[in-house]
Amino acid sequence: MSGIFSASGVLVSNRLGVAEVFTTYYAQLYSQVMVAKEEDSQDLLADIQLPLHVSADRQLLEKELTEEEIVRAIRDLKSGTAVGLSGVPIELHKLLATKLTSYLKCMYDESPKLETLPEDQRLASRVVLRKECKPAEDCGSYRPISLLNAEVKTLAKVLALASSLHTYPPRLIRIHARLEHST
Repeated sequence: MSGIFSASGVLVSNRLGVAEVFTTYYAQLYSQVMVAKEEDSQDLLADIQLPLHVSADRQLLEKELTEEEIVRAIRDLKSGTAVGLSGVPIELHKLLATKLTSYLKCMYDESPKLETLPEDQRLASRVVLRKECKPAEDCGSYRPISLLNAEVKTLAKVLALASSLHTYPPRLIRIHARLEHST
């Protein structure tokens, strides 16, 4: 890439300048407020039927993950993927799966009680990939990708595997994506 055009049309080519142009571009893009008419929102929501959960349904959905499920998910994760902010590759998790499992289980079990994952697990590094056949000098030619930590990828895989293995009543869960596309 020879450089990137700033909002004012200046071609910026130094590394820090390019980073600043992208930061400004995406900050402005993501801070835009979408204005929708009330009737548009009502039309959209009118077709959605939210399920009512009974106590048994809640217990099924909130059951604790097992160490076996976590180990299986780690082993099922695709090797060679980009690492998140932690810098820990999936391959290291696979190598240490049996040793890591109890720590991961503790984190996964505590998260619903705290209603959040630990802060370092909620962070991601972002990279931008150029869209095919788009000019390299235009910020709009790139799409941002968030790179998650291996621990979060493992949790996503555990949940995807659990939802495919258990027979949840259709009113509780609808899997539209194929399992092989999770994480």
